[in-house]
Amino acid sequence: MPPNHTCSWKDRYLNLTAEVRQLKAEILSQERRKSSELVDVGVDVGQGEDYGLGVEGLTIVMHLKGKDDLIINTDLTQASSDV
Repeated sequence: MPPNHTCSWKDRYLNLTAEVRQLKAEILSQERRKSSELVDVGVDVGQGEDYGLGVEGLTIVMHLKGKDDLIINTDLTQASSDV
């Protein structure tokens, strides 16, 4: 690929990363308002808790040099059999 190649997937990833950071900040802000204690984000969080973010799935795209892209899709709406 030429050095000035722009990839729409990279742009989407960067936009999604910014959105995830913003949502994490909102969750932390809500938790701090609900509790007087400091809360570590992602620590001791039960699987049954729903923050109302509406995330139903996640897609990861890995661009591999000289190979086909690797695409991983997850469906977060299905219950896990390990629980």
